[in-house]
Amino acid sequence: MKTSLSVDEYLSEFSGETRVKLEKLRKLIHEIEPSVTESIVYGIPTFKTKDKAVHIGGYKAHVALYPTPKPIEVFKEKLKGFKTSKGAIQFPLDKELPFQLIAEIVEYRFTSD
Repeated sequence: MKTSLSVDEYLSEFSGETRVKLEKLRKLIHEIEPSVTESIVYGIPTFKTKDKAVHIGGYKAHVALYPTPKPIEVFKEKLKGFKTSKGAIQFPLDKELPFQLIAEIVEYRFTSD
């Protein structure tokens, strides 16, 4: 994958379910925090407020949300059944996105200390 200059260019590199899910994540993040600005950081789409950010990424078998470690720790019980790491949550392409849970995590990220 080439280095993307914009979120639109990043998304254009995907098709099928990966693209659909990335677009849905993007839309959801904008609905939760309309003031976010978009950029590419670490090679993936980044949605940033003045002092906080979340990232998303597309892969062959999943899409990922990168909300930083604290939200993953706070929501660990609700995230059982999803593959997580210190700073990432993977959502398989063959399952529906858990929009309510993602919304709670993103909102927490943008509003917590």
